[in-house]
Amino acid sequence: MKLKRTPIKEIIFKISFNETIDMAFLGKFKNLSHISEKFPLVDNGFHADIRESDGQKPETTVLNDGYNLKNKQ
Repeated sequence: MKLKRTPIKEIIFKISFNETIDMAFLGKFKNLSHISEKFPLVDNGFHADIRESDGQKPETTVLNDGYNLKNKQ
């Protein structure tokens, strides 16, 4: 059964691992033909960290930590 008019327009999921995965390996994954054909729109994923100390301006660090894969629909 396939619903024609669902209320969900976007689904976001995140897969996390205890181990660090090298960005070169993730690049190879997103470039696999069966992945890139199904998810042709790719944005860089990121992790933002904001730290605040008493009396100091907040410090922000933004690191590229993966990719957001999207399909055209």
